[in-house]
Amino acid sequence: GGAAGSVASWARFAHAEGERWLREAREDPAVREERLARKAAREALRAEQLAEQRSLAQGALAKAEDLRLQGNDAYRQGQMPGNSRARADLSQAAALYREGAAALEDALGRLTIAVEDAEEVRRQRATLYSNASQVQIAAENWAEAAELARHALRDDAEALKPRYRLGRALVGLKDWAAAAGAVDGALDQLAKDGGRDADDMKRELWKLAEEISQALPSFRWSHSKPEDRERRPAEDHEKRIVGVWEYGPPGSMQCYEVVLEKWGALYWKEKDMRIDLLRKSKLRWRGEYEMVSGMVLEIAYEPGSDVLVTDFTPPTDIPEEQQWKGPTKFTARRVAGPPADAP
Repeated sequence: GGAAGSVASWARFAHAEGERWLREAREDPAVREERLARKAAREALRAEQLAEQRSLAQGALAKAEDLRLQGNDAYRQGQMPGNSRARADLSQAAALYREGAAALEDALGRLTIAVEDAEEVRRQRATLYSNASQVQIAAENWAEAAELARHALRDDAEALKPRYRLGRALVGLKDWAAAAGAVDGALDQLAKDGGRDADDMKRELWKLAEEISQALPSFRWSHSKPEDRERRPAEDHEKRIVGVWEYGPPGSMQCYEVVLEKWGALYWKEKDMRIDLLRKSKLRWRGEYEMVSGMVLEIAYEPGSDVLVTDFTPPTDIPEEQQWKGPTKFTARRVAGPPADAP
């Protein structure tokens, strides 16, 4: 049946083409010349419109990229320890990302024939919405973070970062059923796509999955959790670094906190800033701002003196006048935390 249908369709097409060829062969030369002139005019008009739309798309993309970089700079500043303007910087970052998304939205409404350019505009708009979602996660504005992540996924349904951020926001909202669906979908997408940062993303998603499972123990995940590497209890210092740590002059009350959740997630927190930490060696942990390439936090524990050496590495590819002028490496002293004999 399928073959007959294909042959019949081809036959109808061939018949129509044959009739068209015969009509054109019998066509009056003057009529033919006029028809071809109209066709050439239409093609020229379309080429002109396509060039205009491509130029419009490139202009909008350039503007959005500039706003994205400005937003990244504001986000970096908002995440720096001891920054009294952190809230204002984060608010500015969110506004810049939204402005970039709005510029692309305006261009999209006019990209009627530049299909490939429109697809690129949507991908970049997804990145801006996803970045804006991360800002709201940092500020614990969970509902807005979830809505922005959904906007990003409408533009780029297979992107992993907005999938993770949607799951994170839904966990923050304690919307456990929706969070389970979002995280399970992200794990499924990760299994299909992988990528350069697949292992780190998988760890972060399973941290969310474990938290969700505490609230929804009957939920069945589509994928199995990867086996944890065996850890020797005597060498596990994660519980020792949990607590409140003071840096700067004694009594300055410049503090941050290291938190270990019951499901295993370890993170560094100061005011509105949170950085998820991954263990790199027995006494070293590392956290990276996933949306801002090159911005890294590293902490090293010195058990003998019970201090944390904290090292921020700001990106080097930003203008000198915008670079962080405060300290980037300092030693923090414990002011509260577990007992000295914590395992």
